[in-house]
Amino acid sequence: MAVLEGDCEDSVSDSAKSCQTQSCTNCGGDGSCNMNSVCNNGCLPGFYSLACAQSCGKCGGNGSCNRLSRFCDESSCLPRYFGPLCIQLCPLNCGGDGSCDFQTANCLQGCKSRFSGTRCELSVACPSSTCRDPCQSINGGICTSGCRSGYFGEICNRVCNCQNNGACVQDTGVCESISQTTSVTVPTKFSDGKTAYQRAPAEGDPNNYGS
Repeated sequence: MAVLEGDCEDSVSDSAKSCQTQSCTNCGGDGSCNMNSVCNNGCLPGFYSLACAQSCGKCGGNGSCNRLSRFCDESSCLPRYFGPLCIQLCPLNCGGDGSCDFQTANCLQGCKSRFSGTRCELSVACPSSTCRDPCQSINGGICTSGCRSGYFGEICNRVCNCQNNGACVQDTGVCESISQTTSVTVPTKFSDGKTAYQRAPAEGDPNNYGS
C-alpha cells in the first residue's frame, strides 16, 4: 500500500485523521496519492480514474488510456475490438487474429473463408472443394492458387470439357493438352439442302460421319 499524503507520517495509521483508508495501488510515478485517494502522478498503464481504480480494458499498445475520458491513448485496441474505448467488437468474420481498424472497423487481415467485403459482411459462394487450395475470400473468393484438375473459372465452379478429367486453363477453360479435347458435334450443310452432323474428332481419332 502506498503512502497517502496528509498529516500522517510514513505508513503509520491514524484512524482519527482517516489516514490510509484507501489504496493507491495503481498510481503512477512514485505511487503517491492524496488524502482523497487521488493519484498525484497519473496512473499505471491499463488504469484510469482519479484514483486509478478502473481498468482501461481492451486498449492496445501498452494498454493505457486517458485518465478522465478513458479513451485509449494510442488509438489502438487489442484484436477483435475497436472504437475510442475499445469496447466495440470487430465484425465476426474478420480473418487472421480478428483485428479491425480502430475507427472504421474494416477488417485488417482479410476475411474468414467464404466471406468478403471491407468488413467481411458479404457471403461468397466459394467452392473450396474445387480450388487447388482453400479459396481466399480476401480477394473476393477467387481461387488464387488455381483449380483442381477438371475445373476452371475464378472460383473454380465450371467443369473442364477435357478427356479423363484433364486440366484446363483457369481463365478460359481450354484444355492444357490439345489431345484431351473432347469431341463435339457440329452441323454440316450439303448442297442438296440436307443437313448432316460431322463428329469433330480429337487429335489422332479417325473421322467419323453420321447422318
